[in-house]
Amino acid sequence: MDIIEYKNNKEEMESFKNDLKYWSNCCAELHHYGQYDIEESDLPKELLRAYQELWTDGHCSRCYLVEYKGAYGIALINEFDNDFASDSDLTMDELYIKMRYNAEKLHNISLFDNAQIVIAEYSGCDECHELIVILPADLNVEIFDQVADSVDEIVYKLDATA
Repeated sequence: MDIIEYKNNKEEMESFKNDLKYWSNCCAELHHYGQYDIEESDLPKELLRAYQELWTDGHCSRCYLVEYKGAYGIALINEFDNDFASDSDLTMDELYIKMRYNAEKLHNISLFDNAQIVIAEYSGCDECHELIVILPADLNVEIFDQVADSVDEIVYKLDATA
C-alpha cells in the first residue's frame, strides 16, 4: 500500500477527520468516535479482540483502537510538534519532510505490507504532524510487536539525508 498523505488544507483535513474514527484514546479509555463513553461489550468484535490482545502502552507510539475508512484496526500514532522541531533545529515544514522520509522507510519494510501508513500535516494536538501506522485488528500479536518495535526504532530518528 502507498503512504496516504493529508496536507494542511481545509478539504484534506476534513477528509482526514472523516476517514479516521477513534474507538479509544491512548489510555485505553473506550468511546464511540469520541462522542460518548462505551464499555468493552459495546466494541465491535474485531476491536474487542484488538483491545484485549494488542493494545499497549509499552512502545513509543500512542496506541488507539480505530476505524479507518470503514475498516477496524489498531493505530500506532506518533506526533511531531513544535518542541520536537525546535529541539532538532528544524522548522515544522522541515520536520514534516523528515517525518515523511521515515514513513517511506517504514513503507519499504515487508513487515509493513498489511499496514496503512498515514501522514498528516498540522493535524494533531497543537497542530503537530502525525505519522500513523494502522494495522488490521486481527493481526497476530507477535507481528504487531515486531511492527511496533520497528516503528520505535525508526520513527523519531531524523536522518540528515531526508
